[in-house]
Amino acid sequence: MRAAGVYLFAAVVLTWPLATQLTTHLGALEGAGDPYLNLWILGTGIKAWLADPASVFSGRVFDANIFHPAQGSLTFSDHLLLQSLVMAPLHAVTRNLVLCYNVLLLASLALSGLAMHALVKGVTGSIPAAFIAGLAWACWPYRSAHLLHLQLQSLYFLPLALLALYRLAAARRKVAAVLLGVLAAMQAVSSVYYGLMTAIALAVGAVTVAGATGQWPGRRFWSRMVLAALVGAILVAPVVWPYWQSQQREGFGRNLSEAAAHAASVQSYTQVPPDNLVYGRTGLLAPRAPAPGERDRRHVEHQLFPGLVLLGLAALGLWRGWRSDARPVVISAAALALAGLVLSLGPEGVRPLYAWLADHVFGFHAIRAPARFSVVMMLGLCVLAGVGVSQTRLKTGVVALLAALMCLEYVNAPLAFVVAPPASTATGRWLAEEGGSGAVLYLPLTLDRENSPFMVQSLEHGRPIVNGYSGQRPSFYTSLVDAL
Repeated sequence: MRAAGVYLFAAVVLTWPLATQLTTHLGALEGAGDPYLNLWILGTGIKAWLADPASVFSGRVFDANIFHPAQGSLTFSDHLLLQSLVMAPLHAVTRNLVLCYNVLLLASLALSGLAMHALVKGVTGSIPAAFIAGLAWACWPYRSAHLLHLQLQSLYFLPLALLALYRLAAARRKVAAVLLGVLAAMQAVSSVYYGLMTAIALAVGAVTVAGATGQWPGRRFWSRMVLAALVGAILVAPVVWPYWQSQQREGFGRNLSEAAAHAASVQSYTQVPPDNLVYGRTGLLAPRAPAPGERDRRHVEHQLFPGLVLLGLAALGLWRGWRSDARPVVISAAALALAGLVLSLGPEGVRPLYAWLADHVFGFHAIRAPARFSVVMMLGLCVLAGVGVSQTRLKTGVVALLAALMCLEYVNAPLAFVVAPPASTATGRWLAEEGGSGAVLYLPLTLDRENSPFMVQSLEHGRPIVNGYSGQRPSFYTSLVDAL
């Protein structure tokens, strides 16, 4: 309970003053666009769970009401159905979708920290090390940079899946394999985007742990890994299937040029959000304007600085842990950090590797922003930092000081959150009260975020709308916009 309280407090501080604005403001620094998209997704999921749960199990929920008459429009982005299920009771009591959104944001940060805490405590046995790693995982600048992407805060199951992998390597029991498959599937269900990254992280972890523990040629370990993969595949198939159908129907995919445009660079790892107290507002590591001929890297995908304290502790963990009983964990964590870094660079990193993965790994071609592989790098760094703290047996006061300094590197508060959109509008009420079930077209019809307020409004009247904004668009939509 103490650990949960610490991470909840950290989430409140990181997002201050959101805790005082839970019903009046949206936990994002901009409204129209991805925040409104996620508000609509959350509202769609909650409505399905409360009013028609059969639609979730049958898959009808994926035929959402935007981009009419397109099929599977909920699959054009992350679906948030698991998070919607958790938030449904709160919405049933309060009828306040904005409150549910903000509570989910704070809970996602806190639960992510708690999951990393469990991982590092499990592999090191050190509570101070667990707090260092958990705070880093919950609060590093990637979190603040992506406040507009609610779905990217759902990193609670990845650390737990890695812990299950370590326990499987130690015991090789079937129950550990089943648990690994369940946790990996839960991460994929929480975020389809992170599902692929979880699979790659676990593959890297399995190969390195097997090699470091001498289990590479052993059949038992790999048979358990196959069992874990089967369990995960069975659990995630009902969610992945609608996405596959949409991909086949619409031809969704990203080419290497698109991936390169949203890949990280060395510069990305030296930048923080502009609101960061220590490095952003002082200009030390604020995103800088591009030089002539240079790619603009001021976007949120390029605010990936891990923090000096964490990097120092991770280096210490690599050095001290390499010569200790923690060596298998250190090797796997270092491999994760390296793999995450390389993949985050996209096609501009190790191009043959990235191109091979795009051609041969299911779903890899759909990744728009390789920079988000930085979460795999951070996963490895957090484990290494935890090993560094545990191996040096630092005094509690020293660890507390390091934690305070690390959090100071990450704090962005106070943040200027946007006013929440109204739950009810005159147009929405009129459309809800009118007879019939005809579709609605809001003019002027555009391709971009201008459509997102209409999506939020559609939660009130429930009608299909021709407008839409998401991570993908149906094939007919661009022509329709041009025609109108």
